[in-house]
Amino acid sequence: MSQIHNKAIFDSLGEDYETHSNVNYYQKIGNGIINFLYNFLNIKSEEMDINILDLCCGTGILTKQLSDTFKNARFLGVDISQIMLKEAQAKEIDRADFIQIDGRDLGTLNYQADLITCNYGIQWLNEDAFIGISKILKSKGYFICSIPGYTLQNVKVSKESVTFTGNKLFKAIIKISNKNCHYQEAKVPEKVMNVWNDTLGEKEIINAALQNNMELVHQEILIFQIDYKNAEDMIQSILSRGTFGDILSEKSDEFIYALTKYMTRMSEKYNNCTEENVTKYLIFKND
Repeated sequence: MSQIHNKAIFDSLGEDYETHSNVNYYQKIGNGIINFLYNFLNIKSEEMDINILDLCCGTGILTKQLSDTFKNARFLGVDISQIMLKEAQAKEIDRADFIQIDGRDLGTLNYQADLITCNYGIQWLNEDAFIGISKILKSKGYFICSIPGYTLQNVKVSKESVTFTGNKLFKAIIKISNKNCHYQEAKVPEKVMNVWNDTLGEKEIINAALQNNMELVHQEILIFQIDYKNAEDMIQSILSRGTFGDILSEKSDEFIYALTKYMTRMSEKYNNCTEENVTKYLIFKND
């Protein structure tokens, strides 16, 4: 995915990224990163007198979580979108600075990090990003990232499931698209599939890290449930994410209304409005 396209996606999403539901969504995923720092790496809050780089920091959701948890650490948040960085800077996060840079150009920074974090961002980059990650990460330093646990192969959901997932939303998009020739011409399902295909997968991430002398020391899948007030609240949160948001935000209000109406019926059928999130965590150690 090109730098220009990546920047356009997240510039367009920046102002809507700070909705309550979306912040809650990314905070739950970010809590997993913090728990791994505590429990797997055995890093204690009072011992964190170190430099932490938050890659693809967006509006600083994870940066703030880390700052609130590790009081002695210093932070550098980097992101391609200046619009998102303005939101991050407005939080006035303690001991944090922010720089606009594409993650694939990380190696140009004059910076040494003890720890690099990346919350749902590494899949938007490419293999070359790991050259920069390895370069600025100190020897024996750690890189921990979260990526979507759903793939094109594992989004199947059992009929007994009582939660919404990316699968159910995708099925809704397909059904709505098939009901209207104008929607068919827009090829929304195909565009969503192209976005998924254009992002880095788990194997590509691991291979790129290994090629840059970074050892995979831990991997784990965690499942979260995010409750929403209603289907409209859920759709608004999803519109703030890169995978669906870049595509759906271009669609007509009529399409979004039809999608919300369908998901409302689903919430009534399952008697809840809960999204199930599957997240994969990868921890690498630099040589």
